[in-house]
Amino acid sequence: MSEVNIDDPRWEGNVPWFLRHSEFEAQEDLFRFFELTASRVTQFFLYDVVLFKDRSMNHEDKRHLVAQVKNQSFSLFSYHEDNKTKDVMDYLPNFFTPQAMKGTALNKLKKSNPHRRKWVSAGSGSIIDGISKEQYIENNLPQFFPEVLKERLFVLEVFLRVVNKKDIKDSSFSSLRTDLRGYLAISKVMLDIRENPILITPIDEPLLQKEVVEELLPRLQLKFPQEGHNLIEAYHQLLTESDTNKIFGNAFKALEVIARSISGNPSLLLSDKAQVTKAFPGLHPTTIKSVVNLAAHRGDEGGHGGKAPPINQMRYLLLHVCNVALLLLETRDAT
Repeated sequence: MSEVNIDDPRWEGNVPWFLRHSEFEAQEDLFRFFELTASRVTQFFLYDVVLFKDRSMNHEDKRHLVAQVKNQSFSLFSYHEDNKTKDVMDYLPNFFTPQAMKGTALNKLKKSNPHRRKWVSAGSGSIIDGISKEQYIENNLPQFFPEVLKERLFVLEVFLRVVNKKDIKDSSFSSLRTDLRGYLAISKVMLDIRENPILITPIDEPLLQKEVVEELLPRLQLKFPQEGHNLIEAYHQLLTESDTNKIFGNAFKALEVIARSISGNPSLLLSDKAQVTKAFPGLHPTTIKSVVNLAAHRGDEGGHGGKAPPINQMRYLLLHVCNVALLLLETRDAT
């Protein structure tokens, strides 16, 4: 089965979290975060803090909100409203509990091995191949936790987007976001929640902002104002999930202009190891190799028409581009 194309325009900017951040290592610290989140979502539905700007949220408002989350999460969050009088506020909070997530992981375990599905679903005490059902589950269930946790992060992101589009008091959403960010911190989860648009992002993106905006731009503005602008533009395009060919192409061209200016070689190609070695003899061979490898990722004509990196790898490559630019500036300053 081929990989899902996260650059497909039909996503319309709503690529699921687990596809955008497939490389994220979901740790079990997230269980603690979601335990706190489940309680906070209950409060969100239950108390006056969730008042609309002109009236209280009624049962139909809640039903509509929950249905939107189901639809926009591609039914990863699902429920059966078998009791029309039951308050739907129960469905979402329960979905985020560790017990519910482990139940989802158990379902994935059953589907992964159809031959043992009935056995796993059976009562306790049965033994196959010298192992009990309980021991089999204990040994194999954890392998499905990362997938389940990343799917939950996607549903939470969808929930926050839906809530943010509702006619809810600004203070209500701000309070919810503040609390969730605190839960991430106290659970030692390396994620944050951005606004405009609402995105749950790995902590490395604030690191990227620090490297690009705070460290690189002031130094580039003095001698390379246009290239500094291009790198900052690439950074902002990354945050809005624009076309990766354009992002990486612009960033790498800016780096190449800087390298040509510093080396005094107007035709320098960073894809050519011999040229880079001659232009920057002070660079360590490993660093030169990394620069050449970086050039190979380019998706424009200079990179021989290769496919540009997917968005979930671009943040690391753009950070690498900025680090190389800083290194070249330091090389110039040292000579």
